[in-house]
Amino acid sequence: MRNPDLLTTAQVAQQLGCSLATVNRHVRDGKIRVEVQFPGQKGARLYHPAEVDRFAATMPTEASA
Repeated sequence: MRNPDLLTTAQVAQQLGCSLATVNRHVRDGKIRVEVQFPGQKGARLYHPAEVDRFAATMPTEASA
C-alpha cells in the first residue's frame, strides 16, 4: 500500500535546509529513521513527516549557532 504522505530524501533535504549527503549521513548515524527502503544498492528511501519533524526539532537554530 502506497502512502502519499511519505517524503523522499530530496524533500527531507529541502525541508531541513541541507544536502542529500547530509540526510544520508544522518540516516547512517541513526538520527533519522527510514520508513520505507526500496531494494538495491541505490534503493530509494522514504521518510514519515513526523520523523523528519522530530529530527528537525533536535537541530540547533541559526540564532543559537
